[in-house]
Amino acid sequence: EAKANFYNSKWKERIEMIYTDFFEFKTADKFDLLVCNPPFFSRDKPSPHRQRAMARSGMKPGWELLEYAVNFMLPDAILYLIFPAWQLDEYNRKAGAMGLFIRDMLRIKPTPSKSVHRIIAGFAFGKGISRVDELIIETSGRHGYSAEYKDLTRDFYIKET
Repeated sequence: EAKANFYNSKWKERIEMIYTDFFEFKTADKFDLLVCNPPFFSRDKPSPHRQRAMARSGMKPGWELLEYAVNFMLPDAILYLIFPAWQLDEYNRKAGAMGLFIRDMLRIKPTPSKSVHRIIAGFAFGKGISRVDELIIETSGRHGYSAEYKDLTRDFYIKET
């Protein structure tokens, strides 16, 4: 499915899909942008289905991915990760020890009345947050998506959001 998405992408000449375990990936190449959605269901009861359990919880904590990704980053690179808001302090601590700091952050709330539950953070070498935004997913009941959420996800869904 990912290969088909890459092939049909308007950026297909500029991207390459490498199907491998990230922790086994070896290259001398360095990249200016890395994007990852690491498994982060560590507080939840694992699924009895091995494949689903690994996809959701992984075998290593997400910050180990952060530690390994540094090896592939150019000096001005950005590494974007999504993770639960409760893990923000730990990511900041681990990243800071490697010389990485959050450059920009999107705080995601499921509804206006709920607290932030996900963070998308762009980690880069250097110091200081230059931008913090907030996204509310649903503003008018279940599946009543906000205009900002629709704008953000429009190109990724076949079904209208």
